Amino acid sequence: MHENAETLVRDRVVRWLEDVVIGLNLCPFARQPWVRQQVTIELCPSGGHESVLEFCMTQMHRLNGTPAEDIDSMLLVLAEGYEDFSDYLDILEELNALIDLSGWRGHLQLASFHPLYQFEGTQLEDRENYTNRAPYPIVHVLREDSVERARALHPDTEGIPEDNIRRLENLSETDFRRLFTGGKDC
Repeated sequence: MHENAETLVRDRVVRWLEDVVIGLNLCPFARQPWVRQQVTIELCPSGGHESVLEFCMTQMHRLNGTPAEDIDSMLLVLAEGYEDFSDYLDILEELNALIDLSGWRGHLQLASFHPLYQFEGTQLEDRENYTNRAPYPIVHVLREDSVERARALHPDTEGIPEDNIRRLENLSETDFRRLFTGGKDC
């Protein structure tokens, strides 16, 4: 990927994170590590499926070996090659299997975001799908212990998905379009 393209991808991911994830409070745990600069955004180089798996494994190994004070979580951006949602789900499944094979289950977990994210039983344009829509396919690698600490401080973690759906459904059409369909975003 060309340097200008990398800058564009990174800028769009940062804007999505700040305006949508943090701005709409879709993840009540995201603001603090972002403000503390403990979230890294890593752009996966193109080069085929095996290269992507290797890149992701290298980054997960790096996260697992770095103190949480330095890197609490990573956004692995798969900007090329996983535009098809089913291809993205396939690599996500492989990455989860690699977490198991590496002995990282209980230490690392994955969250998924994709421009065409669609929950089972929904229509493609249902607003609830936008809770997991991002400008590019993204694998969010989180530390289990950080997730557990954040959950312990939240009054109702079970209610977060429903709150998010309600928040998106209550957006005006103008705000929704601005956040999710303006330009090439989501």
